[in-house]
Amino acid sequence: MECSRFNIAKFGWVAQRDVLRALDEMPATALASPGMGIPFLVVQDFAAAQHVLVTDEAAYSKPGIVRNTIIQGLGHNLFTAQSDEWLSRRRPVAPVFAAAAMDDLASIMAATIAEQLSAWQPGTFDMQAEVTDMTMRIACRAFLGVDSHTDPLGQAIQREFATLLDWLATHLSNPALPPAWVPTPNNRAMKRAKANLREAVAQLIEQRRSSGMSAGDVLGRLLEAQETTGSPNDDSIIDECIGFIFAGHETTASTLTWALYELARDSATQERLATEGKTLDLGSETLHDDAASMTVTDAVVEETLRLYPSGVSIVRTAKRTTQIGSHKVRRGTMVMIALQRIQRQPDVWEQPDVFDPERPLPPTEAGLRDSFLAFGLGPRRCLGARFARTEMRLALATICANWKLSYDQPLPPVAEVAPALRVAGELRLTTEPRWSG
Repeated sequence: MECSRFNIAKFGWVAQRDVLRALDEMPATALASPGMGIPFLVVQDFAAAQHVLVTDEAAYSKPGIVRNTIIQGLGHNLFTAQSDEWLSRRRPVAPVFAAAAMDDLASIMAATIAEQLSAWQPGTFDMQAEVTDMTMRIACRAFLGVDSHTDPLGQAIQREFATLLDWLATHLSNPALPPAWVPTPNNRAMKRAKANLREAVAQLIEQRRSSGMSAGDVLGRLLEAQETTGSPNDDSIIDECIGFIFAGHETTASTLTWALYELARDSATQERLATEGKTLDLGSETLHDDAASMTVTDAVVEETLRLYPSGVSIVRTAKRTTQIGSHKVRRGTMVMIALQRIQRQPDVWEQPDVFDPERPLPPTEAGLRDSFLAFGLGPRRCLGARFARTEMRLALATICANWKLSYDQPLPPVAEVAPALRVAGELRLTTEPRWSG
């Protein structure tokens, strides 16, 4: 593996203005030594990514600075656990995202999407804000069985989560900021929001127990597992539910925002997706499988995930001296796997920077798995990938079946990491009813 010197200061300066441009300007494989003296390796090659995430996975861990920031903001959950603790946390929660649970969760998603769209009016509005609100509402209902629009606890969860996300975005992009224990105004606001959020979820647990009600949402399934096996305990349930809302809300909103932007610029694909969406029965008892069978919608989801992965990179720290190809990686080296660049490899994808849901997939030997890392790779691949794909298919199909979208701004949107890959500012799309009469 060839390495070249990398100006990390320039990268940071450009990334603050347009992260996709910064990644585009990065060398194919780059090695940097920041002023702090920590070696920093950037790989944009699938073989190297596979080596770090699968083959030599035991040699790496999540960087302490990233892990600690997430723990400070969200608590200790599956996403921050390491090694054996990660396995012990994963076992009780994995079944709630299995295929057998998806039809119940898909029904919750579909009902929420339909309610959200019933309030839409023709005109121009910030679509990013709308789908962010929608995915939070779906997350609250599907994970906790509470509505973020109508229930006081749901409203509190949405409000406190917004504060936590702002704090996380700021601290993940500016690691030199004072840590959470320093009593700055922002840190105090974050701690209040975190405490209020945990209290809201704890109240939901008590309400569920006192009512004796079982439900097909994630909280209900975790409480059933607790009653049967004794685990996870209440603190762990709270931690995991908060982590799931973070992952299932923020990243899905990011993908839907970019998908709707691209569809608004591609009327032909939008029309095909709308026709397919009209065939979807939102009351079906096999809604998960029905959504998965929509080939046009699925292609749009996958192409958006390829072009705009919500997490533009995966970062690991070498726990011991090891190798990536011919390159020696010393203990303590931070390795950034640049997903966005890997998924735009010109030797794998024709016109890799173009949104084309009809593009042929690469052959098996260099196929989708060899160039697609939107949900990670290896043992720590995203547990909620099935959930996220189902939600995105249902949302896009339902939106386009009912509304025509257009983008009339003179310039394309600028991307930022906040903490998922977002449109900086607003994404103003124009909507009009698709079917008259």
